Amino acid sequence: MRATTTSLSIALFLTCLAGCGYASGATCVDWVRFETPQEKFDQAELVIVGSGTERDGTESIYDAEAHSYRMDVAEVLKGELPSGTVRVSSMPVTCTAGSQYPEGDPLDGASDVLIFANRHEGEWFTLTPFDGVLPYSEDIASSLIR
Repeated sequence: MRATTTSLSIALFLTCLAGCGYASGATCVDWVRFETPQEKFDQAELVIVGSGTERDGTESIYDAEAHSYRMDVAEVLKGELPSGTVRVSSMPVTCTAGSQYPEGDPLDGASDVLIFANRHEGEWFTLTPFDGVLPYSEDIASSLIR
């Protein structure tokens, strides 16, 4: 009985790992959720008001491919940028069997948005797949405590 229970436990553990991609080398990220725009602002190195100009390849992160975009920057709310455009990658959901963006890529066609980003190995990425982009609102932008 003990051997059967142990075998079943190991089988379930390996199934969970395979389902999360560990068997293929994928990294499964448990994403933090931010309740307010201020929490996003506090965690981001860069916060901008911008709009997407064009898709600009991909960047690899956590064993996934993130879509990258050239963004026109209307205003920098936090951080510093050397020019009027910046390349930002849309953090993908990791460890999924389907699309890297099951709810759609938040930067695809982005127009007048607030972008909350951090650097990873020299590249800008949205905070998380869920909390890196908000539709632009002057009320939200002006409420952020800088």
